[in-house]
Amino acid sequence: QTCALPILAILMVELQRRMGVLGAAMVLVPFVVSSIVLLLYIKMRQTSAALRAAHAELEIIHDITQRISSHIDLPSTLRLIGSAIATHLGDAEVRIYLKQEGSEVYVPQRIGDRDPEGLGTVVAGEGLLGRWIRQGGILRTADVLGFPLEERLADPGRASVLGALIRQDDRILGLVVVLASEPDAFDSSDENLLEIISSQAAVAVKNALLYQTTQ
Repeated sequence: QTCALPILAILMVELQRRMGVLGAAMVLVPFVVSSIVLLLYIKMRQTSAALRAAHAELEIIHDITQRISSHIDLPSTLRLIGSAIATHLGDAEVRIYLKQEGSEVYVPQRIGDRDPEGLGTVVAGEGLLGRWIRQGGILRTADVLGFPLEERLADPGRASVLGALIRQDDRILGLVVVLASEPDAFDSSDENLLEIISSQAAVAVKNALLYQTTQ
């Protein structure tokens, strides 16, 4: 749009010189009107896309809330959270780590068939996940295969990593980590999606942990 303004000004001057003010106006008015209509159309398309994205996010929140609201035991809650992430993020491995009470150690949880014991724990401040815990926010790494062996999350076949903190107020309850075999498999929309899921997971995990302590 900015580049078009000098060109339009030059065109107006040349048309006015050759055809007079009225002739220039007759030529330029349809062009200006068409440009305005086109800009309005583009703006409407962008607004429509934003509304569709917002609607999709609301559907995801509703879906996850419906899935986990009827479960208060921790294993079932974690399995359902993992299932929801896998459903919405496609073919990827999902890991959930919960913070060990009174320490800075995060322990992998069983959410599928894989034995979590082989994944190892995460210590805040140490390694890829540990440093991310200290920094906060969303973790997105395009390719960990070039990292040192100890940074590859105990799985040399996984390249892309996406993670979100399970946070309740200022307290970190755990981590949600998603891994894909292809490099650069995740984008900003996946980040937003995982943030939505982790925020819902925080409420469910907190309730499940409270229930567990009362048993």
